[in-house]
Amino acid sequence: QIETLDIDDEYYQDVFQRVPYVRQDHARIAAHQVLVDGDEDGYLLQIFTKNSNQWRAPTLRNGDVEAFKARRASWGKGPVFAHDSYLINLGSPDENLFRKSLSAFQEEYDRCEALGLNFLVMHPGAHVGAGEEGCLSQIARAVKEVLDHSSKAKTKILFEVTAGQGSTVGYRFE
Repeated sequence: QIETLDIDDEYYQDVFQRVPYVRQDHARIAAHQVLVDGDEDGYLLQIFTKNSNQWRAPTLRNGDVEAFKARRASWGKGPVFAHDSYLINLGSPDENLFRKSLSAFQEEYDRCEALGLNFLVMHPGAHVGAGEEGCLSQIARAVKEVLDHSSKAKTKILFEVTAGQGSTVGYRFE
């Protein structure tokens, strides 16, 4: 269920008070819904752990990580998702862009782990004219490399379905 946020609504005012690092002046949540688990309501939240349109990521300081975890613990047991940077293209045939993307994706994954997030959402990538089959194989190898590097990690990776514009992959399941 996707809602348009009415940030003046009493319900969302409560969210701004209870959800870690959601500020009213930054209430650009793409999708939001209430999950019910027994008698307790929980929230589903998606965040960015850094600016989604930049390669650079500020260092997560221990104090920030602990503050986030404390706020999250007081908030409830709903899952928290992070979305990776829009610049990442694990399917790029350009070796330099692929390496930069792989490094950035590993960093995104490590940030999710440090914050104790449940899921990392990613766009699979684009083949940029090199063909879907090779692109999909490269993406699979890259994700496996990240998971192998983080063998005891708990954050799960989710592939976001795309519209299939241009040379993007991930627009169908096969």
